[in-house]
Amino acid sequence: MRLHQSGRLAEAEAAYRQVLDAEPRHADSLHLLGVAATQRGRHEEAVELIGRAIAENGAMAPYHSNLGTSLRSLGRLADAEASYRRAIELKPDYPDAHNHLGTTLRDFGRALEAEASYREALRLRPDYGDAFNNLGNLLRETNRPAEAEPAYRQALRFLLPQHPKLASVLRNLAAALHDLERDGEAEAACRAALLRDFADAENHDAYAGILRDLDQMDLADISQRRAVALEPGNAVFYLDHALLLKAMGRVPLGEVACRRALAIDPGSVKALNSLGGLLFDLGQMDVAEATMRETLEREPDNCAYHLSYSATHRYRDGDAHLAQMEAMAEQAGELPDIDQAHLHFALAKAYEDVGAKDLGFAQQQLGNAAKRRTFEYDEAGTMAQIEAIKRIFTRDFINRHKRGYRLAEGPIFILGMMRSGSTLVEQILASHPEVFGTGELTLFRQALNNHTGHVRYPDMVPDISPLTLDAIGGAYEKRLRQEAPSFRRITDKYLHNFLYCGLIALAMPHARIIHTVRDPVDTCLSIYSKLFTGHHPYAYDLAELGRYHRAYQSLMDHWRQVLPEAMMIDLRYEELVGDLEGQARRLLDHCDLPWDDACLSFHSTDRAVRTASATQVRQPIYQSSVGRWKPAPELLQPLTAALG
Repeated sequence: MRLHQSGRLAEAEAAYRQVLDAEPRHADSLHLLGVAATQRGRHEEAVELIGRAIAENGAMAPYHSNLGTSLRSLGRLADAEASYRRAIELKPDYPDAHNHLGTTLRDFGRALEAEASYREALRLRPDYGDAFNNLGNLLRETNRPAEAEPAYRQALRFLLPQHPKLASVLRNLAAALHDLERDGEAEAACRAALLRDFADAENHDAYAGILRDLDQMDLADISQRRAVALEPGNAVFYLDHALLLKAMGRVPLGEVACRRALAIDPGSVKALNSLGGLLFDLGQMDVAEATMRETLEREPDNCAYHLSYSATHRYRDGDAHLAQMEAMAEQAGELPDIDQAHLHFALAKAYEDVGAKDLGFAQQQLGNAAKRRTFEYDEAGTMAQIEAIKRIFTRDFINRHKRGYRLAEGPIFILGMMRSGSTLVEQILASHPEVFGTGELTLFRQALNNHTGHVRYPDMVPDISPLTLDAIGGAYEKRLRQEAPSFRRITDKYLHNFLYCGLIALAMPHARIIHTVRDPVDTCLSIYSKLFTGHHPYAYDLAELGRYHRAYQSLMDHWRQVLPEAMMIDLRYEELVGDLEGQARRLLDHCDLPWDDACLSFHSTDRAVRTASATQVRQPIYQSSVGRWKPAPELLQPLTAALG
């Protein structure tokens, strides 16, 4: 037993077998030899050994509890549950059995019963670190991160410094903090896990996810590559890398990583679905649709896969998939909110395709309401930030801080609201032989954060120095140039750069800004029709969306008044689709680019497009989105009132 407790399992097993050679029916040795077999992954053998121990002495609660652990490892959940319940029947105050029963019930999806078991284990043993960790995991899985955080902190309080699960508890705490949008604290927790065990691939994988959401994409890539290098046979790490590469705009490399994940684990439906999304971004529409269809066939109850398939599929009257979703929608109220959102948005797309616009808008309303229930939105803080930007970036402030124009091939910023024609503008520019389109990258925000200590923008701006401005601009341009070192000009289509126009003008006076503009109601209704992958909390309520658009308009009006002359132009979507060549020439003139006829054939340009407009920009110009269909005025009233 001393050998066993010190982790010398092979020697312990040999000693137990010596006892059994002398006394073959020695129950404790049979039981503990079975426990050692479980610890070494030999679960079938463990079940046989512990079963023999129970045959000799069935009144020992630990025997039944440890048998349950072996059975659970074999996937025999019903038998495991019965074993744990027998252990509790023999010893009701046995915290280990309650804890393990909770995990088995969690595996079954019986969350309320599992939570009760964990809490009973903690009532019996208030310093039970493992049970606190398990409770935290359950609370996170049931969308209760605010309750999960203190559970994880209690686990850290009671686990010994040498406990093998300490790093995983730190990762779990980081995940809960990330769910609560406290990414700075989440990053610190992940770093603590790495300090605890730098050789643990899961620590690097988790750290990469946090860094990605902190816009530290290059560091995230380094961490993700470490995870893959440490465990090259783990498909999950390749898949996470594929999704990171997609977010970095490196879609072809993302496809390679995703296919590697599928080579390791051909049964991964998540990887197959992700591959479909990458192929869609690359413009391989037919292959993407077939891939999404296979995903859906494998997991027909996964609402997210219905939505991803709907994005690739063109519906017609009598479509079997539309009928399937309608049947699912009858029970939608029983689904979690995020699943309801996926299903309703998928149905909305299908109804729009078949011309049932009113039905489609009703599904959009249901989908947006379901999505809005999944997060908190600090609308007052968002509006206050925009007002602070206007208050700080006065004409006098910009005149005092601006530097002279430098003759250089500066970056081209395309910005504005989503669904305002920005993807079309970038596609036109990227069709020019001297221009490379990077898509939506957060590189400017990264450069700003790195050189101002992650202080909330714009609080740091009044005290910013010329050296810091140069450092921000230099770091941004150096990193942007890495995306396409051989091209003369590079576009950056991160739309929320509209918040930073004043800082862009000061850090890079040779940059060019293109503000894409579209009718406000058309813009907002188009936003309202989509479920976005990024964090756009204003987008899922018509009144909140209208107020956000109005605040954005006020900021763009402000920039027109204070930015250096000729730095920014407005490009109206309605004028662009009405006069493609005239507006394309205006666009190229603004960017100091010679005319090229390829810009008129933008739909033929072969490049990755990662936005909701990926399908549209691969078609010739059309005007059907101008003055788009609108619902009845009373349904639209919250939006029109908010827009003023």
